Amino acid sequence: MLGAFAVAVDGGDNTLAASLIERGLNDQVSRDGWAGRELWLQGAMFAALVQGDRGLARLRLSKAEQQGAAKMEDYASLAKAAVALAEGQLDAARGFQAAWLELAKNPKVAAHIAVGNHWALDLLHARLHGDPA
Repeated sequence: MLGAFAVAVDGGDNTLAASLIERGLNDQVSRDGWAGRELWLQGAMFAALVQGDRGLARLRLSKAEQQGAAKMEDYASLAKAAVALAEGQLDAARGFQAAWLELAKNPKVAAHIAVGNHWALDLLHARLHGDPA
């Protein structure tokens, strides 16, 4: 589900991406482990950056944290940045973005965390730094 979502969102098919993230959350919401956390994090970023729904974004981020995303705080910072941006907290968003980018410099995890997150990084950067998205 995550792979299909990434392909849809990277290809600009936001209708399909929204459908896939909803289906994934409904199918795997109670599942423990990284897949459930990742679905909630991707869903939070999608709600914040694409759908413009800050309430849904905050709810999904909370669900990710309940499933253990808080244990991977630096990784979850990308979603936190997107939610903060949607809520109009630009300084907080920039701080969370900086934390995620610092983590991405670590060669032990860089390739793993970049997969599936480029779309969010691009939109976040464009909105935080005034570039057209």
